[in-house]
Amino acid sequence: MEALGCDSYSIPGHRWLLGPDGAGALYLRKELIPEITPRYPASAAAEGWDRVARDVKMNVASPRKFTLSTTSTALEAGMTEAIAYNQGIGGADIEERSLKLAKMLKGTLRDLPGITLTCPDEPELSSGLVTFTVAEIEPHQVVEAYGSGASLAARCRSHPRYVYAPPSSTQRMRCSARLRP
Repeated sequence: MEALGCDSYSIPGHRWLLGPDGAGALYLRKELIPEITPRYPASAAAEGWDRVARDVKMNVASPRKFTLSTTSTALEAGMTEAIAYNQGIGGADIEERSLKLAKMLKGTLRDLPGITLTCPDEPELSSGLVTFTVAEIEPHQVVEAYGSGASLAARCRSHPRYVYAPPSSTQRMRCSARLRP
């Protein structure tokens, strides 16, 4: 993160890492830690306690103020395993596979009547995300057809995960084709 020059970066475990929902990580540039106060500081951030005055002196420079007082061992284990799994495959291979699957999905969607891609087509501007619209159909209807039960969307997004076999992407393509007006 330092090499990227990020002030902050959050990592939801269930997204690209394919880890458990409810786990993740937060990076803050060291100089920013004292400036940011979590809504519910953890007791681990306490520098000292005055039980008589019922006062807590917080160590505002401690990153421990962002930890939870009680954590789920299962979520931590799942997140640790997801990170190890991804590191075992390697970032370059994951990126290459994600881009390949996204390119396949774009190629099929592009040929379907009523489907308009809203994501970049150029490889250097592309990611593993594929966004599109379906003519005369609201985005939430497409999302519901995919079976996700997500709330109303401004556009449709499909992420052919790198661990999927191409038939999974093909299934989404067929679903999109059935939605045509």
